[in-house]
Amino acid sequence: MSVALDWSSPRAGAARGSGTRRDHERHLRLVPPPAPPRRARRTWRLTRRGRLVRTLVVFTAVALAALIRFVPFAHAPWQSADHAVTVEHGQSLTQVAAEHLPGVPLPEAARAIQVFNDLPNEAVYAGQLLVIPAR
Repeated sequence: MSVALDWSSPRAGAARGSGTRRDHERHLRLVPPPAPPRRARRTWRLTRRGRLVRTLVVFTAVALAALIRFVPFAHAPWQSADHAVTVEHGQSLTQVAAEHLPGVPLPEAARAIQVFNDLPNEAVYAGQLLVIPAR
């Protein structure tokens, strides 16, 4: 238990304003014990090295995402055009690839024509001009 000294409270039963010295005697008063300190919430505190590593990881991830998004992939080994063909009615990209790139695996040939002509998917329409890449 703790005690505190109270200098200003008048003695019980003394008349206010009487001006006697006994009006302002020292009194001891009980003070409740202090409340236990609140437990602080744990937070992650990074050191300088930790902040540097975190910054480098985030920067690398952003740079890699930008590189993947904005750098076009090379058309190698299909670097030059061999000839152009017009798609016939009912013909698919796979049929064009099988006809004009024999000896190349069919999925690879269809993908090469698609990438070389900047097609978003394998859909082609009649009358469309396709450039066939050279092997």
